Amino acid sequence: MLPYWQPQIQGLEHLPAEGPVILVANHPTLMDPFLVAAVTPRVLDFLIRQEVLRIPILGPLIGWSGGVTVGIGSSGVREAALRLRQGRAVAIFPEAYQTHRRELQPFRSGAAVLAVESGVPVVPLGLSGPECLSTARGAWVEGGSIRVRFGPALRAQPEETADEFGTRLRSALAAQISAQPPDPPRKHWRFRLAQAIWVPTTWLIFQVTDWWNPNNRR
Repeated sequence: MLPYWQPQIQGLEHLPAEGPVILVANHPTLMDPFLVAAVTPRVLDFLIRQEVLRIPILGPLIGWSGGVTVGIGSSGVREAALRLRQGRAVAIFPEAYQTHRRELQPFRSGAAVLAVESGVPVVPLGLSGPECLSTARGAWVEGGSIRVRFGPALRAQPEETADEFGTRLRSALAAQISAQPPDPPRKHWRFRLAQAIWVPTTWLIFQVTDWWNPNNRR
């Protein structure tokens, strides 16, 4: 994917090379998990909404990634806490749904609760530009450049509540989202090859998701 979505990465030194960590990112498009996984040198355990796994074709592929399922009847936060105790890296999109905009939307509480209960560092990751390449009703994903900025890690303070930490985390993540457009992409042969793969692939994904749920928020 990287030749097609060319990331301009900043602040990667803020991500611990080992040990438990929570990576929290904004969620402008359906393609964000692919991008975050591609630019992060660590293996990530994503929190995945239960209903996503029911999407034909795409759902099983996402399920095979070994993420943590979150939904009715699932103990997603407990499973994520267990993986943190094993020294793993857990990735969360606290907005839960694709927003197709640069401004942050309301957060779900899971990331803040997990941070407060586990005490592990939380690294905010701002994605700037995907919302221009994968629009809400676009027929396919376009190619281009994306700003990817890792911010300094935060830790929940003693006696800090999940709501208080969530407010602080939201501000830290907003600070990593750039208002400046990314530099133009380099359209070399690898870009053209990726384009030939991703245009029909994302067209098929969108056709399937639209058939499965005509009112989806892709």
